[in-house]
This record gives sequence, C-alpha cells and structure tokens, in this order.
Amino acid sequence: MYDFWTKRIGVPGVDDAMLEAASPRRRVSEIQCPVFLVHGTDDWIVPVEQTRRLNAALRGAGKRVEFVEVNDAGHGDWEDDKEQELLERYIRLLKTAFA
Repeated sequence: MYDFWTKRIGVPGVDDAMLEAASPRRRVSEIQCPVFLVHGTDDWIVPVEQTRRLNAALRGAGKRVEFVEVNDAGHGDWEDDKEQELLERYIRLLKTAFA
C-alpha cells in the first residue's frame, strides 16, 4: 500500500517540495466550496492531527467547514449507524453547495 501511495503522491524525504506544494492545508485560500471533513480517531494510515490542522487552517481562512471525528474508528471503518449519519450529512452539504 505504501508503494502505491508514494507512486501517486511522492516519497517523503525525497519529494518534500512537491508534497508541500500540494498540501490542502497550505492551499486553503484556493478552496471555494464548503468542506466536510471526517476522520476516525484511531486511523493508523493518516493521523487525525492532519485533519485537525486542516480544519484549523480552513477556519482561520474563514472557509465554510464542518469537521467530524469518529471515535473508535480507523480509516473509514465506521459502524453502520455512523455511516448512515455521515451519508445524510454529505447529502445536506451537497444540497446546500449546489442548490
């Protein structure tokens, strides 16, 4: 899996300039649509702190953002009731963003 992602987005320590330039957190001024961030607190693939920093950067830039931390969940392995709740929230966001 690591090889897959490094081929797609770059190798840390080698492609740092490219990774830095592509960072959503560093490009919040370019974001024009509402953002809905969801992150499992037990995610071992992407640390939740990365999403917390993006959330803070978006808020600091005055962007419309909603952030949900899913407790006791990893990288997308939500319980069915949480998945349903999130899907309903995604739909609400899309309806307001594209109405």
